[in-house]
Amino acid sequence: MIEKEILSEIILDYQKNTLPPLVERELQNHIDLEIPLNRATTILGPRRSGKTFFLYSLIKKIIQKGIKKERTLYVNFENPRLVAMNLKDLISLVDTFYEIYPENKKQKIWIFLDEIQVIENWEIFIRDILDKRKAFVFISGSSSKLLSREIATSLRGRTLDYLILPFSFKEYLKLKKINYQKYLSSEEKANLLNAFWKYFSWGGYPEILLYPQESIRLINEIIEVTIFRDLMERHKI
Repeated sequence: MIEKEILSEIILDYQKNTLPPLVERELQNHIDLEIPLNRATTILGPRRSGKTFFLYSLIKKIIQKGIKKERTLYVNFENPRLVAMNLKDLISLVDTFYEIYPENKKQKIWIFLDEIQVIENWEIFIRDILDKRKAFVFISGSSSKLLSREIATSLRGRTLDYLILPFSFKEYLKLKKINYQKYLSSEEKANLLNAFWKYFSWGGYPEILLYPQESIRLINEIIEVTIFRDLMERHKI
């Protein structure tokens, strides 16, 4: 059982904190922030592929449309303060949000639930929210623990699934601010080829691109987490 004080702290910490600098991903243009269907939007992908920052980018897009941040709720369930969270706590979380912002009871809100698969019976909560609240729901989960077919079964088909992967080469060029027009000078072409070989050598995981000086250590961490933890846990090896 999570104390109400902790739940309110989680909510207000998110509200008070500034969203980090973000790079727009190609997938963002395919997400409907006000889906007319009574379904949740699910963002799947491997660990470290940028799911959390992608949710942040959706929140930023909502705010840019003139919607107050107070109408959004974001929770990362890998937060150590939520390690003992259960289904009742999930319900209490939303109730606490409405207590802090009672004006939201009469208007649509946006709920972002990051790595929700760590909570047992989370799908019951999502279905309840979709049925009883005026809310657009976005959930994320590591594809190693939350497969699309499992989500479809758990939510009885009430979800639209999207897969986010590490940066594409096009996204990489945008991040590095490298020109990739149809016609290039010899210098621009050389820069483009150099960028390609770096991308080919190190891949498109966001952390590696942002902190190249730690690329070897970060790659080893990704391999260890993905292969030696996620796969072994899923298949009980």
